[in-house]
Amino acid sequence: MNWKFFRRQPQSQEIQKVSDIPNDITMETDLPRFVITCILAFALVTFHNRTYHIFTYREEYFYAIVLAFSLLLFFLMFNIRYRGRIELLINFIMVMMAGIVAYAILQMFFDQNYVWRASIVEFLNYMCATLPFLIVLILTGRASLSVIFGGTVIYLLGLANHLVMLFRGEPLLVHDLLATGTALDVSASYVVQIDAGMIYATFLYLFVVVVGLVLSEERKSKPHKRVLRLMATTVLAAFLLYFNWGTPEDFYYSWIREINGYPFTFCINIKMLNTKEPSNYQVKELEKWMPKAGTSPKKDIKATEGESTNKATQLYRDGVKPHIISVMSESLVDYKTLGNFDTNMDYMPFLHHLEENTIKGTTNVTVFGGGTCDTEYTYLTGNTTAYVPANARPYQLYLNELAPNLATTLNQQGYQSHAIHPGQPNAWNRNRAYAYLGFEDFYTAENFSDHDYARRMYISDWASYAMIKKIYEERGDQPLFIHNVTIQNHGPFYGDISEYEDQITLEGLEGYYPAVEQYLTMVLETDKATEDLIRYFEDQEEPVAVVVFGDHHPKLEDQFYEEINGGVPMDEWSPEDRQKRYNTPFYIWTNFDIEEKEMGVIGIQYLQSVLLEELGLKMPPYQQYLAELMKKYPIVNSEGVMDSMGNYYTNKNEMKNPEDLTRYQHLLYNNIHDAKHRVKALYYLEPDKISDKKYIKVPVQMYDFKLPTIGRPQLGTHAIE
Repeated sequence: MNWKFFRRQPQSQEIQKVSDIPNDITMETDLPRFVITCILAFALVTFHNRTYHIFTYREEYFYAIVLAFSLLLFFLMFNIRYRGRIELLINFIMVMMAGIVAYAILQMFFDQNYVWRASIVEFLNYMCATLPFLIVLILTGRASLSVIFGGTVIYLLGLANHLVMLFRGEPLLVHDLLATGTALDVSASYVVQIDAGMIYATFLYLFVVVVGLVLSEERKSKPHKRVLRLMATTVLAAFLLYFNWGTPEDFYYSWIREINGYPFTFCINIKMLNTKEPSNYQVKELEKWMPKAGTSPKKDIKATEGESTNKATQLYRDGVKPHIISVMSESLVDYKTLGNFDTNMDYMPFLHHLEENTIKGTTNVTVFGGGTCDTEYTYLTGNTTAYVPANARPYQLYLNELAPNLATTLNQQGYQSHAIHPGQPNAWNRNRAYAYLGFEDFYTAENFSDHDYARRMYISDWASYAMIKKIYEERGDQPLFIHNVTIQNHGPFYGDISEYEDQITLEGLEGYYPAVEQYLTMVLETDKATEDLIRYFEDQEEPVAVVVFGDHHPKLEDQFYEEINGGVPMDEWSPEDRQKRYNTPFYIWTNFDIEEKEMGVIGIQYLQSVLLEELGLKMPPYQQYLAELMKKYPIVNSEGVMDSMGNYYTNKNEMKNPEDLTRYQHLLYNNIHDAKHRVKALYYLEPDKISDKKYIKVPVQMYDFKLPTIGRPQLGTHAIE
């Protein structure tokens, strides 16, 4: 190894074998380099001192930037040349290390806060950020070009993502690249402000470019290029094999994308977009199935004959469409259906005894402990997520145009559709998803008072239901469809809830499962608020239907599940017992006369069909098909299938008539993934009158008013203060 300073060394132009070139490292500098480096160092220090108080600098990134600055100045000061086999090793190491800097660039654009991630997630982020470098290295065999070009691609992607985050609060994903026209239309109304993340990322990008420029290469050496290409191909192939045929999506947490890191988020969404077309899928064949799919809705089920003088019943019998209040209640579960345990008081006294004019049962959902948007999407559209990749959230991936669902079905029957979620508007991309689902407006946490919080950061069900009443009382002549996604009972379940007079405890197990006891206490609050909502609409003269269902089980102590299931370890549970962890209750109540019934367990994708059929409203052919499929297979989810006899199947080949589910899978693919060839007549009542321009307002209309603060009124008062 030869170290030479302050003088240039001639470079041999002769093409040699890599093994014939002596290992040699040369470092050299001169006065111009020294002067330029000093000037740049002075400029960087001056810039930092003058902007330190303007921008918010994250301490966790500051030291990384200092290190990058130091290395940048070092590479500018010295001209480093290395030859021989060591050149291959150093060049390849520099390309791989550029991926680390690229990851940092994307994160600084994406989220300046450092978030701890599991080692496997950090590795996936690093490899995803390194992909452009490896691809260019394979194509050219030149490390310098790989570092410069790959760094440029990463920087532009990060900058584009940063701007998209400013415009809409959601990261740039691959499907957004197909909608650049819309992005350009809306971007004109935004003002871009330079922040610390942009500055940090830009300096890191300059560092990458300088590193690429100073890399030493035997540019005419074909053996040199072949070896680099082989090394890059080996690494890239190994990663792509795992990424495409493994299950990296298992590590993707779609609720808070910042936790995943932007490179991994971008790449995993590419994979989840590429859903494989089912075998024998043909669009023309779909229409042939549908005439045999189901029957017409029950047009004569308007009311039960009797002596009732209820005004709502009379109007309903006369053909007045009922207002529909849909409540997807956060983590609403009746644990008594899972096993035996005793509490000091009933945690669902009202819902347990709700009988009159009520249809009740159990919905089987596809998620546990989270993934609210999957249940919501499945309920509104009838599309199960059993056949999409794990953690692929349709609201984030598959809604890029008007999608047929309960709102569009009701809109075509004269309804006005409103959405409420007292959380952040961009949670699960709802501010965009609701627009593509045909909702006219969206009420979020910004419309509630700071005093409406039940605990910690979650707005109470009392306040959420008060918003329903407000919309109802300001209604016009059209029937209403109000879809409310509550948030009060969102986990985790710890902290102080002493403000509640009624506290649920587990008899004989007091204090053993504190999360369970806090959860059940909050469910009791939900039960009280739901009773107040039902009593309110009970007094209304116009016909009203209220449907309440849970989105998923909360994440509580696993030992509690085993405790109430006879102490059996969860890994020894039968398929039937495992399915119970995906069961939530549902209730359809009306203020007019209907036939009461218990429906047992049904998949959440069927609830819409049940609701429309029981209310005597029109259903598109797809919902009629689901109504018939429910009779054969009440449960279809990612865990398996249950037939009408209660038999569970985890493998479709074990079933007697798997063609029924094959048809469902074809319809799902056509409806979700093949929107370009979607057979609209299957999913809409009036397909010729469907227009994206008519229904879609992206983002959906939101308001800046605040609902007046409410308390927990006495039952029967129904007052909004």
